[in-house]
Order: sequence, then structure tokens, then C-alpha cells
Amino acid sequence: MNQTKGRPISVVILFAVLILGFVLIGGVHSLVFPSAAEEIAAPDDDLYAIFPDAADFVLLYDASAANESSLQGVPPTVCTITAETSGFGYIVTCTTTEGFSGEPMDLTVVIDSEGKIAFARVDTYPDTNDFGQDEYPLTFVGQDSSLADVELVAGCTFSSSAYKDAVADAFSALISNGLVEPGKDDSSIQEGSNHGNE
Repeated sequence: MNQTKGRPISVVILFAVLILGFVLIGGVHSLVFPSAAEEIAAPDDDLYAIFPDAADFVLLYDASAANESSLQGVPPTVCTITAETSGFGYIVTCTTTEGFSGEPMDLTVVIDSEGKIAFARVDTYPDTNDFGQDEYPLTFVGQDSSLADVELVAGCTFSSSAYKDAVADAFSALISNGLVEPGKDDSSIQEGSNHGNE
């Protein structure tokens, strides 16, 4: 009879030990692995570096979840489109189809609400020939979708052409969805063609 009285207490103690174990494991896990909220928040740090005075950002398009976006006709080179909520413009990340090495390069371009490039950079550059990845994107700043005053880099036409085509695709995605107006000399984007599908 003493054995039956001790069993309920043993079960309660075992249950308490299990709960304590799960709490300890959860605590260690949260110290070792960042939370999902921290992982999602990390890209915003880069967005605020681009727009330090931004009110907030809204992700409009993510190629990995394209079917969840209301944006249509986005070229395959466009990875993400993020709007700055006070109306300044859009941050577009792109990847080139292929550079000289056969590997794509990644880039970020900011297009303001007036349809002009406010910021451009190379994020990854796998090619060995330097096409001026620090300087070349600066030649895009102030340009509209016609990219009329942007020239290719001699000796690196493959890479500079791929970069220029990706920027044109960023404009195409915004223009075809009515987010910015086309440049004054840009009939190719007005007609709806894009470089990512050529």
C-alpha cells in the first residue's frame, strides 16, 4: 500500500523535472540561436543605412514569394522591391543574369518617386576584371529609366552591360506597375519590354 501512495508524488516530481529541462533547453536555445524576429529585422538595418531618415519600409515584392505580391511583370533579375513609406522611393535588389565569369553579380539601386536613381551599388562581384564596382554605380545616380548618359566600361563590357541591364530591369518592374513614370527618352520600357527576358 505504501508503493501506491508514493507513485503520484514520483509522477509529479518527474513532470516537474521535465518542465524544468524544457525551460533550460529553451533558454540555452535562445542564447545560441537568434529569434526569427531578429533575423527578419536584420535587413532593415541596411535599408536604414541607405535611408537614415526613413519613416519605415514595406516589402512590395520578393522573388522567393512572387505569387504573394500584387506586382506583375517583374523581370526575373529583380529579387526584392521595398518601398520607403514616406514616399521617397523604392529600394530594388537585383541579380544579373550572368557576368563574365558565368556567375551573377548582385546589386542594389534606389529609385526615387520622381523616377531618378538616388543610390546604386554592387553588393557582390564574382568577376576578376575590375569594372570599377565602387565607381561605376555612381555614374547611374541622377539617371532616369532611359539611362541615356550611362556608358559601358571598356574592357569590361560584359559586366558593365549586365549591371546596366539589371538596373533597367529594376526600372521596368517599377514602371510596369505604375510606381514611377518612365524617363523622357525611354520608349523600350514604355512598351513593356525588359532586359531580364532577352
